[in-house]
Amino acid sequence: GRLASFVHRWESLTSDPVVLEAVRGYMIPFTVAPPARPSCNQPTFSRLISLACDEKINRLLRKGAIYMVDPSVDQFLSTFFLIEKLSASAFDVIRQRFGQFEIDLFASILNAKCERYLSWFPDPGAWAVDAFTITWNSVFFYAFPPFILITRVLRKIVDESAEGVVVVPW
Repeated sequence: GRLASFVHRWESLTSDPVVLEAVRGYMIPFTVAPPARPSCNQPTFSRLISLACDEKINRLLRKGAIYMVDPSVDQFLSTFFLIEKLSASAFDVIRQRFGQFEIDLFASILNAKCERYLSWFPDPGAWAVDAFTITWNSVFFYAFPPFILITRVLRKIVDESAEGVVVVPW
């Protein structure tokens, strides 16, 4: 992960092999070869969509949120990290209607809509981890929570008399 980018800084702080191994990332060897994955056809996109994708990829590369890797035979590809994300134009409509938000409660470095955001997992740019561990009644928030958490989010809003905008499927 991204933490490995800072291993040289950690090496100046400690020589503890356990800490440095954690920073570099764990290598978990397979006991048997993973099953072959069916090959996927490359999707084709319009020139406009390709340019938009390239722009977003380059922005994430500049931020250090992602990095280029060479393809390899033993690579593991997963859709686990795909995150629901509201389009920028839809968010702009929400912001024009409700005003500037102080914090995005359910975000990551990849999809944050506010400069200050909370993430579900440790994230180098996050203000804090786990929105349910802080009080919401002192900030005007934006929230696009994972769908499974909507009931819990609404309960917290009611319990704390919090004010903000929650995006939910309709």
